[in-house]
Amino acid sequence: MNTRESLNPQSDLKTDATHSVLESVISGLIEPRQDAPEIYKPTLISNRPGDLTMHDEISDALTNSDSFDISVAFVSPDAILSLFEDFRSHHANAPEQVSRLITSTKNHFNDPRAFWELLHLQRTAGVDVRVWAGSDSSVSVAQGQPFHPKGYVFSRRMRNGTPYYDLFVGSSNLTGAALNTQREWNLKVSSLANGELVAQARDEIDSQIADSKPLTEEWIKQYEEDFKKYAPPRRDILKSLEGREIQPNAMQKEALASLKKLREQGEHRAIIVSATGTGKTYLSAFDVREYRPRRMLYIAQQQMILQTAMNSYQKVLGCDESELGLYSGTSKQQDRRYVFATVQTMRQPEGLAQFKSDEFDYVLVDEVHHAGAEGYQRVINHFKDADFMLGMTATPERTDGINIFELFGHNIAYEIRLQKALDENMLCPFHYYGVAEYLGSDDDPNGIAHRLDVSKGLDAKDSKQLKYEIEQLATEKRVRYIIDKLQEYGQFNIPVTGLVFCSRQEEAHKLSQLFNQQWNQQDERPYRTAAVTSTAGPCPKRSETNTSASSLKANSTISSLSICSMRESIFPPSTKSSCCAAPNPALSSRSSSGADCANSLTKKALWLSISSAITTTTI
Repeated sequence: MNTRESLNPQSDLKTDATHSVLESVISGLIEPRQDAPEIYKPTLISNRPGDLTMHDEISDALTNSDSFDISVAFVSPDAILSLFEDFRSHHANAPEQVSRLITSTKNHFNDPRAFWELLHLQRTAGVDVRVWAGSDSSVSVAQGQPFHPKGYVFSRRMRNGTPYYDLFVGSSNLTGAALNTQREWNLKVSSLANGELVAQARDEIDSQIADSKPLTEEWIKQYEEDFKKYAPPRRDILKSLEGREIQPNAMQKEALASLKKLREQGEHRAIIVSATGTGKTYLSAFDVREYRPRRMLYIAQQQMILQTAMNSYQKVLGCDESELGLYSGTSKQQDRRYVFATVQTMRQPEGLAQFKSDEFDYVLVDEVHHAGAEGYQRVINHFKDADFMLGMTATPERTDGINIFELFGHNIAYEIRLQKALDENMLCPFHYYGVAEYLGSDDDPNGIAHRLDVSKGLDAKDSKQLKYEIEQLATEKRVRYIIDKLQEYGQFNIPVTGLVFCSRQEEAHKLSQLFNQQWNQQDERPYRTAAVTSTAGPCPKRSETNTSASSLKANSTISSLSICSMRESIFPPSTKSSCCAAPNPALSSRSSSGADCANSLTKKALWLSISSAITTTTI
């Protein structure tokens, strides 16, 4: 009979816990033991590809801990955004526990945006955020405080309820790179609550708390002023890099080699399949530079795309601006060596009549997934005698039966899809948050009665149903709900500049009207939005579309949001957030951007994409 177990169960639990941790420590530090619990073993976390990352470990620890103390010199907004839901879940699971985060002003590395995100975290997830002030008054403001730790301590419980701690100490700050992709060394050690290591860590944390200041709005505003004076000259550094020679990246080098090989084999056409944001335009410019054509033609749908391409080509080719020409409804520079033409202008009979079939020895067709359209076919067929024709697209597959690959002899020079581009870290970092949708009524919570198949056109009855459906999507309460979620998950204290994708143009206009009736608390004025579509009539003209996009690019106060039909995919560099506001699959039109996003997501969910850098956000 085991009287010890029956008479003293608490002591038995403690003994089991001690044995488990002891076995794990022996296995990790002395010799391997097959029966030692993996969860308590000392572990090195280095972010090695395919192995453990600090982001995964911190996310798991937040989910399964009672409280935590984090002490890091540097913090970045993207790291906080990536763990935002984990922090919120931690607080929801243990609302009475006190968790603390201490950081610094060392070398003014931390951007003020990071502190605003920390303040948002403090208010929404109950984290006590502190900034280390130190006790050395001789330290200059320019240097910031000499604070350089990287430690994470989590209070947890075993399955039997015994408290223990996980401690992570090493080289990773709370930044996106340090938690995910940058090679680091971090040691994870587990200890029971009475271990000396826990006592030492808690004593150090308490000392740091005593020498720190609470994070407040007033403190951040003062730091913003100091940051302007003492932070590294980031803009000057970036500006100094503008004049350097642009070289192809690894992906582009592979594609260029493939294109060269195809031409050596006698091929006259090829296609590049490359996800948005991976550098198709620069890739084509590098190939043109190597090919050295007598004349080149670049075809695209929108003048904005052409103007951006012209700038990129001039950087790569190093040619004079006079060699580049725009051929569109407003510009007739078709006599230049490098001609950039809208398909709408070039497809006109009087436009094509100006050019021989071999006028250009290199023809490039951007967004070639549109090549099934009659206008594109007319242009492609006219220049059939071009020495080489290159098609580029992110989405070559079509639902109308037209084979884009066949148009280019099935010669796929290179292919990099979105997932591979993300895996290769070729795209701007962004964060998706899926939140519950505000749609339908209590009588029809799943919205089944409102679903409508629009894939084969609309009859009169369906048109009436569609109008009713849009009324369900574009309501004041739903707009208010979207705004609340943007404020909750968006970048804190930064004015919203972004895009809202809609399923129909009518919905875009209605939502824009409703947004403009809502009060913008950050700017203390109503929201200023614009509906951006491509058709005439009640929708803006192309020039007005360009104006709306330009106002976003300039981050002006003319428009804080653009409400776009999913067929109009405009991503200015200053776009910081996008919202997929057409979650119902029955209303999602096919396109190369927003619809793919909506179709890949769960039904009845509102999806927000928040960019972590002032660069293009891609869906």
